[in-house]
Amino acid sequence: KNESYICELLALDEERDLIPNIKQRFADLAVSNNVRPQDVHIYFAKVLPATVKNPKLPSDASLTLLVGCQKAAKFNEAEKFGESALKHVDIIMVNLRIPSAQTDL
Repeated sequence: KNESYICELLALDEERDLIPNIKQRFADLAVSNNVRPQDVHIYFAKVLPATVKNPKLPSDASLTLLVGCQKAAKFNEAEKFGESALKHVDIIMVNLRIPSAQTDL
């Protein structure tokens, strides 16, 4: 089973609310992976209730969840093998926003 965990520390995106922000991060990931627009799907995106937040987090912290998929190839395999290199990749993305730290994680 192939699994990857990626954690990125990003500057707070003050221009986007929580749902548009996580959708943009998902779109950015698709662009980075050279995924065609027709091979990018979002099943759902939602702000998680405060009750799921760790009590040690700052009070202004929020969590947003996105579940989707992309059809992507590893490294340069798409150039070598074409369509057959594309694989279905399920993606679970969580954005931890901490405005007091000016951070999206």
